[in-house]
Amino acid sequence: MAQRKKRLSGKWAALIIALLLIAAPAAASVITQNFLRADVDAVAACFVKAEGPDATNFSDPLQDPYADLDTTATITSASGVTLLQELVTVKGYDGDRITYTDVVRYQNNCDYDIQLQLVVEDDPAGNAGLAGDWSDKSLSMYLSLVAGAGSDFTDPLEWDGSPIVVNLGDAVPTNGATGTVTVAAGDEVQGAFVIEVDDGATGTTGILRYTAKATAVP
Repeated sequence: MAQRKKRLSGKWAALIIALLLIAAPAAASVITQNFLRADVDAVAACFVKAEGPDATNFSDPLQDPYADLDTTATITSASGVTLLQELVTVKGYDGDRITYTDVVRYQNNCDYDIQLQLVVEDDPAGNAGLAGDWSDKSLSMYLSLVAGAGSDFTDPLEWDGSPIVVNLGDAVPTNGATGTVTVAAGDEVQGAFVIEVDDGATGTTGILRYTAKATAVP
């Protein structure tokens, strides 16, 4: 009988020890530090913007029409970093509609496909996406599906069907983003502008700030 009682006592002892081991961490302050290192490398961009034929052929302000792309313009972000903010200039003429089919080329020089979308938004310095004077003008900005697209923006094989739209007097864009276009590695697509200006309106400037968002295709 005594031997059996000893075995029972041994079992209870084991159970009590297990409970103490489980409960101990809850009563202690345990700090685990796992150290990592992140290297942030500066490398050349493989997604870039370049002048399309409209900007190349009509960049002289004495010519008519006038479109230009400055790929060297910069802006300082809120964190003090100098970032590219390419500057597109396109003229609109009072009482007319003018169409530029190929002002900006969005080039994918990466070794992988990307998904591209143009989105109106505030810039890194905090300047509003839509600014200036839009009381006398409207704008539609298109993104093509292929390089060398023509002027028929309703063609579903050549143009994305969701342009950025700023209507006469808009405080915010009627449509603030294009659709998403896939650009294959080594390929490019183009940006087009359609501008309408009220008759008799001169000397005003509408400002549109937008981001070309490129994401690697999964």
